[in-house]
Amino acid sequence: MLPPAPKSSMIVLNGSKGATFLFVSQGACGIAGVVRVNDIVGLDARLSAKILLFVCRTQARGPALIIDIFNHFMPRPYLDRIAKLIPDHVAVTAFPRLDTLVDVDARLRLVESFDGLRQVLSLANPPLEAIGPPAVAAELARIANDCLAEICGKYPHAFPTFIAALPLNDVDASITEMDRAIGSLGARGVQLFTNVAGKPLSAPEFRPIFRRMAEHDLPVWIHPMRGPNFPDYASEKASEDEIWFSFGWPYETTACMARLIYSGLFDELPELKTISHHMGGMIPYFPAKIKLGFRQIFYGTIERNPAAERRDLKKPPLD
Repeated sequence: MLPPAPKSSMIVLNGSKGATFLFVSQGACGIAGVVRVNDIVGLDARLSAKILLFVCRTQARGPALIIDIFNHFMPRPYLDRIAKLIPDHVAVTAFPRLDTLVDVDARLRLVESFDGLRQVLSLANPPLEAIGPPAVAAELARIANDCLAEICGKYPHAFPTFIAALPLNDVDASITEMDRAIGSLGARGVQLFTNVAGKPLSAPEFRPIFRRMAEHDLPVWIHPMRGPNFPDYASEKASEDEIWFSFGWPYETTACMARLIYSGLFDELPELKTISHHMGGMIPYFPAKIKLGFRQIFYGTIERNPAAERRDLKKPPLD
């Protein structure tokens, strides 16, 4: 019998000399580990559970290497720049209250206080396109990526790599910055938010970004973006009691991934790697609900999903 579904984050990254490593962070059994594998992509829950069980059983062989693949940092030069652009934003007024979020020395002390801990850095929100027009967003992307690359180069024992930020309000500029960050700075992926100024990532205008990442053969990190301006009910104008955050973000991630699936993205780019934040949103916990669509109950069969057929998907949505 397999263990319970793991509460973990996983990613495949190419290591030195062509080696490939699967990083498993904070497993259900209270430990984490790193497993050397060969080109594992598209892990399902059962395979994930088997790998985590392997890590648990081999823990006695030595200390685990814990790699946090989706955490955030806001470099000081970047923070100083956005403070001039959005001085009243929570990122400027509240984020500096956490030293480890904005001060590299504080973050380094935190990481080094845990044996075997490594962090793959990504930029903290807000999305760059929410801060300014395309030219400003592109400038901010360069500042952020240069700073993250510098930190990783200076402290590789703590921060082995970083994930590039992109100015998504300009697709051409995003591809240019993606190529620069990966090719010149050593980024091992890019971070996209679940919507771009309200537009879904599944919109055709963003498809070139996914195509280029498939060519790079590196993952796309997907982070939820939803604020209190998303009301809890249609009759209201704002979300209350931070429901937009505690429950809205998992839903936002789930809606984004579902839209990407139904857009045919993974049929077009079957080798594309994506990593969704916060343990995949709702998807790992609602497989039965996802497998059986609403219209399927009335117009389909247990094996036929009319919504998937209408989109001419090559695989069932749950797959």
